[in-house]
Amino acid sequence: MVVKRICALFMTVVMLVMLVSCVDYDIEPQIFGPEGLIESAEIEEWRLLAEQGDVEVQVKMAEIYLLFEDDSQVVYWFRRAAEQGDSMAQHNLGVYYANGIMGIVQNYEQAAYWYKKAANQGFDDSQYNLGILFFQGNGVEQNYEQGMYWFKRAAEQGQVSAQFDLGTIFFNGLNGVQSYEQAMYWFIKAAEQGYSDATNNVGWMYQHGWGVEQSYEQAAYWYRKALAQGNAFAQGNLSRLPAQYR
Repeated sequence: MVVKRICALFMTVVMLVMLVSCVDYDIEPQIFGPEGLIESAEIEEWRLLAEQGDVEVQVKMAEIYLLFEDDSQVVYWFRRAAEQGDSMAQHNLGVYYANGIMGIVQNYEQAAYWYKKAANQGFDDSQYNLGILFFQGNGVEQNYEQGMYWFKRAAEQGQVSAQFDLGTIFFNGLNGVQSYEQAMYWFIKAAEQGYSDATNNVGWMYQHGWGVEQSYEQAAYWYRKALAQGNAFAQGNLSRLPAQYR
């Protein structure tokens, strides 16, 4: 079957690539960066730089507080960085407002505000999430054209969920934009990135000749590929092909 869905909010929060090692509960957690252990004195130096307006260090401080699970400080430093134009910080604030996490009360208007800030700078996850808000009418007036616009902006940058959802939209003809050719195009784009539902759907399109010349051989190829990716539908779809292609 073709998976028909619009993804739920894409909760992509960029997390810190660091390790935490706690020797004992009475000992302050040790933080390791790319060059080894980060000393407390070094963190204090960063704090001073962050307070003076260094955006990169403000983001770094937010990431450190993510390790300590200090939500208020995480939000504080991401907000400081976001207000200075850091797109990742803007995106993260959008995620926090959209989902009502990190001690923030859910507010779709604020989510849309920060997503748009980041989206206008080319941050593909924010472009995708902003598109979702326009489709749902959360925090913005519902507008399918704007939803499609932001999905395409994200998909063209390789945002795989946007690629898959565009395929789904074109397949189902949401808002009168049905095109099997476009559906196939975007399913293949997502499939090439290993998105198993898209891989399965490419097989389905080949099986039925939707948007492409019918080919059981190609259908079997894509179903097997989806099956190898652990797709739940691929085995059943493969079993329904003529025996010589299974």
